[in-house]
Amino acid sequence: MTRENDLLFAKYDLREVLENQTRTMFGDIDALDGGRLLSRSADVWADELTAKYSIAPLALDETGITVDQQEADVNVSNDFGRAIFDRSRSFHIKGVCISFFVPFTGDEELFFCQPSSYTLNPPYGRVDGKALVVTFTRTDHDPAAVKAEFERQLGSIKGYLETIVRDLEAFNAGLRSAAKIRLERRMEKVRKDQALVADLGYPQRPRRQ
Repeated sequence: MTRENDLLFAKYDLREVLENQTRTMFGDIDALDGGRLLSRSADVWADELTAKYSIAPLALDETGITVDQQEADVNVSNDFGRAIFDRSRSFHIKGVCISFFVPFTGDEELFFCQPSSYTLNPPYGRVDGKALVVTFTRTDHDPAAVKAEFERQLGSIKGYLETIVRDLEAFNAGLRSAAKIRLERRMEKVRKDQALVADLGYPQRPRRQ
């Protein structure tokens, strides 16, 4: 059996992705115009930024799983149960390609993020719109074997997603506090900047519109 899929949960480090998310939020806070920043409370800003930068976990809809099949050319040159005289070349026979489409909600990029806990044998699949597709190519017609292999892959995928949920819960829970601390520090600096100019005793130059 061969898999026509991508390696999941291995392309990016989720920890680094979340750290970059926080850095981007801090960059937005630091880029806020001082007058605009002080026009609202730190709590209001923190609520808005938390809503913008928190990350919703992926959720699979197993009740919506559908299946498709098509013919496929299968290279069996490495199948030593077959009488093939030249194994240095590809030897193809007709097989069947079975694809399981699993609907999901959430950010598809999370399928390619390695969470804090992982295995050395991550699952396979590919993203097609809002469905995760897991494909198997076989030369026999054994539905029980295909279903069992799919369920093993699905179980592995769900295990990764459970870890990602825990990682995201910790990240999202601390996001508002991090935003508020950064906001309050910047607000304090802006107020001190304004007080410095006021204490000079000269009229402030009008800003260009």
